[in-house]
Amino acid sequence: FLIDFFLFCFLCFFLVFLGPGSSDLLEKTAMVFFKEGGNIVSADPAYMSLIKVAEATGATWKPIPLKKDWSHDLAAMEAAIDADTKLVYICNPNNPTGSMTDHDELVDFCSRVSEKTPIFIDEAYLGFLEDGAKKSMVSLINEGKNVIIARTFSKIQGMAGLRVGYIVAQPETLEV
Repeated sequence: FLIDFFLFCFLCFFLVFLGPGSSDLLEKTAMVFFKEGGNIVSADPAYMSLIKVAEATGATWKPIPLKKDWSHDLAAMEAAIDADTKLVYICNPNNPTGSMTDHDELVDFCSRVSEKTPIFIDEAYLGFLEDGAKKSMVSLINEGKNVIIARTFSKIQGMAGLRVGYIVAQPETLEV
């Protein structure tokens, strides 16, 4: 047990970054990734915090309309990626629509596309699903994929006043 605990603490030290709510971490990510311009690909509509800060920092937004079932159009998002794309942003479940993108399709997309550009997955509302833990993309971190996962305690844990959020990513991403 003690070895497992120390291993867990070691991994958390290198893979997890805490902040005052996940929105703050989304915004700080935008500041770092887009300080020299570039573009961000995301769904439209989407939670705009990261996108607005990216634009204010000098990025351009490539909005991709949701599909008719309100899920992310992953094929169109992948097609929109170019040499100037610095980040793909996915909010799943999506905010403001509440829609989910198919788990297997999203795993496949993130696995492939993260080889080209980092993917930020905002899972702030995942805890509201009965099987939310099974729908997380966090296992991609263990596979070495270039993904950033954001979660918050403010929503499902009812700790809105405490504003505690975190991102999980590869150590080299968090060092930036």
